[in-house]
Amino acid sequence: VPYLDTRHFDWSSDRPNLYMNLFSRKTQGLYALGFMETNGGAYKLFDQMADFIVRGIVANRDDIELSRTFQALIDSDHPDLSGGINFVESARHAAYVETDAYQGYMAKLRSKLGWANVQEGDFAALVRT
Repeated sequence: VPYLDTRHFDWSSDRPNLYMNLFSRKTQGLYALGFMETNGGAYKLFDQMADFIVRGIVANRDDIELSRTFQALIDSDHPDLSGGINFVESARHAAYVETDAYQGYMAKLRSKLGWANVQEGDFAALVRT
């Protein structure tokens, strides 16, 4: 990520170590959407990820206790999102996740935090025809 100051991230294999491949563990309020690779289709996953970022922002603005709980996860939770797949150990593969493992863990977090899952059609009102 040559356009960002490296001190805003913790690094692993020349890549930022992001919580859920979304949240900087070092700089609160810094997010990266799509900075990952999956073993399956990711476009629907991006909807979930964008919604997750927004819910974190809203919690930070509106609910200090929920924000603290979420920040504690960002700081200390290191989930295995490989789904048991042994991805190649290289800088290129450092941000790989197994799609089902990622979605399952995100669903677990959403339940813990009281955040709904994104459902088909949730963003339909935003689509211009």
